[in-house]
Amino acid sequence: MSGYIAPQQPIQPQPPLQPVYQEEKGLTVFGIVGVVFGALGFVLSFIPIINNIAAIFGFIGVILAIVALVGTFRGKKRGKALAIVAAVLSVLAIVITLAMQSAASKAIYGRSGMSSSQSSARGSAKKQQKGEQARDGGLESRPGKGVSSGRRHCRSYTWCAPD
Repeated sequence: MSGYIAPQQPIQPQPPLQPVYQEEKGLTVFGIVGVVFGALGFVLSFIPIINNIAAIFGFIGVILAIVALVGTFRGKKRGKALAIVAAVLSVLAIVITLAMQSAASKAIYGRSGMSSSQSSARGSAKKQQKGEQARDGGLESRPGKGVSSGRRHCRSYTWCAPD
């Protein structure tokens, strides 16, 4: 038995392995567009007047980022990190725009120590006082007639100063 070789079973050819195709999920388009709007809003939010447009870009970017996040959490698309970056950039654009608007209004109206509504109310009160004084005849004189302000009689075209 020393030279006995056991018969081998015939090898059957196996069919070639077919690759398993896994449907590749695409990158979320809403995330990409959201990052673009968020980045534009972030950059423009530092420029006065133009930052109003930046706030609009920020709001659009937030909406697109939310849509992208929903798509990635459902497993339909890839790009969760991209959607999060879009949301963060867009929210930053909105917050910076509001901060810059606040700083600009304080710079304009802060010197007098009052808000714009207070300054407009004060201006209208001054106009009203001048109008009442003009109707009473206290501050102006009329040609040819003496104007009595109750203090002194004036016969000139100029304002009569009180005694």
